[in-house]
Amino acid sequence: MPSSTWTLPHRGAFGLVLACASSCSNASRLAPPLPNPPAPVAAPALAGPQAPAFVPEESLTELRRRLLEEHDLDCDQRITKLDQGNRSFQFRLSEHAYELSGSYVLSNLLQELSLALRLGATPRIDRVLEPPIQRTSRLIRTEYWPALTRQIDESGVPRVLEDPKLSPVAQRMLYVPGDDREALDYFRGVGKRYDVAYKKLAQTTTTLPLSELIEIAASEEKQRVLIVMLRTAEGRTALADASRRLAAVAQTLGYPALSRHLAAALGRIDELLEQAGRACVQLSPVRLGRIAERTARELGAFSPRELSVRALPAPETWPEWTASLGTLHGPLTLALEHDHKRGMSGVPFVVPGGRFDEMYGWDSYFILLGLLIDGRLDLARGLVDNFVYAVEHYKMILNANRTYYLTRSQPPFLSSMIRAVWEATPAAEQSGSWLRRALNAALFEYDHVWSSHERRVATLCRGKGNEKACLTRYADRGRGQPPEVEPGHFDWLWQQLGRSLESSYASGRLSQRDLTAELDSAFRHDRCMRESGHDTTYRWFWQADAGSGEKRSVNRCAEMVTVDLNSLLYRYEVDIAHLLRQAHALRVSAGGLETGGSSPSQPAPAWSLAPAPQSWCARAHHRFELMKQHLWSARDGIFYDAYLSASGPIQTGYVSATTLYPLWATALPCEADGTPGVEDLSAKDKSLLVTSALSQLEAPGGLLATARASRDRFSSAGDRQWEYPNGWAPHQMLAWQGLTAHGFREDAQRLSFAWLYTLLSNVIDYNGTIPEKYDVVARTHAVFSEYGNVGTEFDYIAREGFGWMNASFQVGLGLLSPEERERLAQSVAER
Repeated sequence: MPSSTWTLPHRGAFGLVLACASSCSNASRLAPPLPNPPAPVAAPALAGPQAPAFVPEESLTELRRRLLEEHDLDCDQRITKLDQGNRSFQFRLSEHAYELSGSYVLSNLLQELSLALRLGATPRIDRVLEPPIQRTSRLIRTEYWPALTRQIDESGVPRVLEDPKLSPVAQRMLYVPGDDREALDYFRGVGKRYDVAYKKLAQTTTTLPLSELIEIAASEEKQRVLIVMLRTAEGRTALADASRRLAAVAQTLGYPALSRHLAAALGRIDELLEQAGRACVQLSPVRLGRIAERTARELGAFSPRELSVRALPAPETWPEWTASLGTLHGPLTLALEHDHKRGMSGVPFVVPGGRFDEMYGWDSYFILLGLLIDGRLDLARGLVDNFVYAVEHYKMILNANRTYYLTRSQPPFLSSMIRAVWEATPAAEQSGSWLRRALNAALFEYDHVWSSHERRVATLCRGKGNEKACLTRYADRGRGQPPEVEPGHFDWLWQQLGRSLESSYASGRLSQRDLTAELDSAFRHDRCMRESGHDTTYRWFWQADAGSGEKRSVNRCAEMVTVDLNSLLYRYEVDIAHLLRQAHALRVSAGGLETGGSSPSQPAPAWSLAPAPQSWCARAHHRFELMKQHLWSARDGIFYDAYLSASGPIQTGYVSATTLYPLWATALPCEADGTPGVEDLSAKDKSLLVTSALSQLEAPGGLLATARASRDRFSSAGDRQWEYPNGWAPHQMLAWQGLTAHGFREDAQRLSFAWLYTLLSNVIDYNGTIPEKYDVVARTHAVFSEYGNVGTEFDYIAREGFGWMNASFQVGLGLLSPEERERLAQSVAER
């Protein structure tokens, strides 16, 4: 039989030789091209030696196992550049024989085999040929967004109830706004069906020799039993048999979503058992212990549980109430919609990924940008609809939809999200009622969260009446230690306070009141930092009196007005002016008809009573003047945060990527009555800002979170994740957009190219890894400060990437010119 050899012209890290025992015509099918795609890799040429006919046929499980044994030399269930060994692999599948080479191609093979095993499908061997740009974009568009999509309803509850940030407990909690009676009745019905299903599960498993196995998850001592079982083939066979029995039980529960949730846990157990049989795992007590721990956690899904559905108390009680919940924290429900086929269903939303399985505040704006590029207007609109629900029932955009976030928000992007979705919606599909409801929510958030809360509004104001603007700061209404942090996170604080109180104790002046006041202050500033989204960074630190004339740097977030927040509120004011014009135009075009305002029982909607667009433009202008007065350093060409000292605001001098936020904020003019507003940043100031910022913040892999010189003030302190040398996707996207809008396109292209090259390099070298953040100096995802790097721990295949990192790839590709895309493709091919 004739054979052929295919060779990619750019071998580098992803060179490939593919030999087929037939014509392999299907192997040339690739995913649909990107809009304005980079120059594709040339079609393979047909020529070469005979295919290796001696390779035997194997099952997909056997094939994956042999691939790992031969090429996963560090035993992490992935094929990366760290696996230094023979890079050639031969196999036979569906009567075709193949020979592949290169770590990138072999990692793609591992991913395709794993995907086929998970779906029970035929592996797409042709996709190992995909160039990295095309493959990464396709996976984000077709695999990662769906994998990150959630909804809170009967089908989504089993997964939503899990919270890796808290210790698992038998009683699961679900909280519903007390003023949403329809949702409360619906979820109480869900809770009853959930409890019935788990009772049936418990009754069934007690009749099988599985009860002790299921209890293992609750005991470290019993986890040792798992380790013993995992060490032998007989033990693993017994566990596999137990898994099959549990799978059969899971299908009888009468709760399809719970059955799917349990089946997914069993699928992960099967993969763990496969891993445990590898020689490299058997020789490592640490690896085997880790697999035992993970197996126990998956088995824990079968342990007895109850779901308590509760109505939230009144909002004014939340600060004290959330502090007293202890183990009773739980998720908060979001918007429901009526479906004529399925009844009530949750409005879908997209989560960041990893251990972040909720709808997060500012993450969602950047995720939305990626969704819109990928044509997922439905999911983008769902994010807005859920945020509107949150404002209506939780009185603000929450840090995320769990009870321990009820007292704080996150950086405000709601108005920009509404505007982006509205402008992406075809004119024939635009709904005036949708826009007006969303606008009402944005106005409420602006007025009640950011413009009137005494903890957030500073006394630095300008303008009068409806045109008045005041500089604003982050805050949090809660008290005490944030419950979602890992054990030991605040050890440094307790140690530091112990030292600071030593002199008071020695002199007999220490009292419980002193300690409580200082701890309350420390946690207030920590909570403020978490509301900013930049948790944690030394940006917020300031010299404070530690007693006996000693000074120490401490977090003073709640006493700072910041560049980022006030830039976002400037943009909020610009967006509201624009959206008000849209809403008024729709009312006029509809003949002046509008719901509300026709009777005392039907008051006029907030948007119709809001100040006119020109007032919002004036307010935005006043805010920017305050920023230039208090936050802009003409000498340094940098926007700094300002500490609110007793004698007045003092610029911190800390250089952060947020200094470029004003470029993004002023990218769109404030339009009043259809006429452009005043230019708030001169051409000279823009040029000075860009030059000064990039000279300190540009790194080989993109934009740094903070300048090295600023970080080095605290070089003896612990690393913080929002610091040099790390770079974050939101900073990149805002900078790209701001630079492009103000004519610095070359800088934007250079920065986006560097970021995309970093992302692709890690995808190629590390089995498709798309993490939460990068070290942009070393161009690596190996970031270990504080929480580590979410999105880097997976087996076989990256299942979801990370929300705003996925978006940054799609947004960055859209920003590059065709020539720059081609250069990017060539650069990664020639690495």
